[in-house]
Amino acid sequence: MCLWVRGGWEWVCSAWEWVCSAWEWVCSAWEWVCGAWEWVCGAWEWVCGAWEWVCGAWEWVCGAWEWVCGAWEWVCGAWEWVCGAWEWVCGAWEWVCGAWEWVCGAWEWVCGAWEWVCGAWEWVCGAWEWVCGAWEWVCGAWEWVCGAWEWVCGAWEWVCGAWEWVCGAWEWVCGAWEWVCGAWEWVCGAWVHGGWVCSGWAVSH
Repeated sequence: MCLWVRGGWEWVCSAWEWVCSAWEWVCSAWEWVCGAWEWVCGAWEWVCGAWEWVCGAWEWVCGAWEWVCGAWEWVCGAWEWVCGAWEWVCGAWEWVCGAWEWVCGAWEWVCGAWEWVCGAWEWVCGAWEWVCGAWEWVCGAWEWVCGAWEWVCGAWEWVCGAWEWVCGAWEWVCGAWEWVCGAWEWVCGAWVHGGWVCSGWAVSH
């Protein structure tokens, strides 16, 4: 009878050994998959960190250019006001100039000089307007690129978070199975291979 009981326990222990081996294989496979995803997510984290740095640097550059262009806009606005005032003064003198030809000749020279100065400033301000327009385009393009990367990195963050959750769940499941299989290993080692089944049988009978 003891041999029959021992044979039954041996069959149960073999079955558990097979189940535990299968789970060990499944858990090893998941460990490999989760390790691969950890590597991929680490690489993306590095890439996204690098892009964050690049976009931060461009944000700083574009902010600086925005300040420079704002300052030039103020300077050019001031010169526009000065040149407008001189245009008004020169127009008034032109009107007065019927009688004072000599005085008006001097004023004509002064007004011509101011016309040249204002023309030069108009050219400088036009050039700056072109430069600032070009930078505005560059910064707009970078803003779009950085926005796209922000979206991509956000999507990867979500994917990696989901995988982290899945891997954590599998880690818990595999830990539980490891505990169950360890318990069965102890039971089978003691009761079957250690001879406790038959010794217990002999004592009770």
